[in-house]
Amino acid sequence: MDRKEPIVSRSDDVERDIVRMLMCTDRLHKTLIEARMEKFGLHRSQFALLRHLSECKSPPTQKDLADRMAISPAAASGIVSSLLANGCISREKDGTDARAYKLCLSEKGRDILKQSRAIFAQTDRQMLSALSSDEKKDLCLCLEKLLQSLRAMQENAGEE
Repeated sequence: MDRKEPIVSRSDDVERDIVRMLMCTDRLHKTLIEARMEKFGLHRSQFALLRHLSECKSPPTQKDLADRMAISPAAASGIVSSLLANGCISREKDGTDARAYKLCLSEKGRDILKQSRAIFAQTDRQMLSALSSDEKKDLCLCLEKLLQSLRAMQENAGEE
């Protein structure tokens, strides 16, 4: 699609236009974030794991993180392996389960996470600067309704 082409079509299919704009906004936001985060040499799934790890009250196991992030154990294993290899996290034996390891942020991981949060905040501020305070509140309410709708659809998916 040409970047100058309007996303909103001239059709009467407003629902389709909304979904297209949400998808386009998400895709462009991810592209901008990835470009700005490239200097760290990490993928966004690695940043997500670092963020989740930083939010844990105590060091989690790899399985705990996979559950928290709603990803497969195999996906978590790949992300953890790469973060261990580049020194962003460390692994310690679990004192209660000899087979398990607890994951911790390293100093390098904390530093990267701090810098990345600043980049995310700046990107988000710039993106949302086009909206007034009231528009931001209205958008938040609308998006919350969409999330509730999607969650209900997800819960009911097994019943269909």
